[in-house]
Amino acid sequence: VINANARNGRVAVEILDQTGHSLPGFSLTDCEQFSGDSVRHTVGWKGNLNLSRLKGQSVRLRFHLQNAKLYSFKVSAQEK
Repeated sequence: VINANARNGRVAVEILDQTGHSLPGFSLTDCEQFSGDSVRHTVGWKGNLNLSRLKGQSVRLRFHLQNAKLYSFKVSAQEK
């Protein structure tokens, strides 16, 4: 979940392993880019909102911002 202002741009997120490589299904090209202004936008990757398969793993997040501001983010691996 992100709090971002991307009314004039976009935000995308990729999830990386410890070595900095994109995890399958969570790459930049898989991410559904966000354009708009929201305090609680749920990021998804080609319809996948469930991060439970990553639970217990060490991961990195890479945020890609173009003409956007990212104020905060929250990660949850709860099953939906």
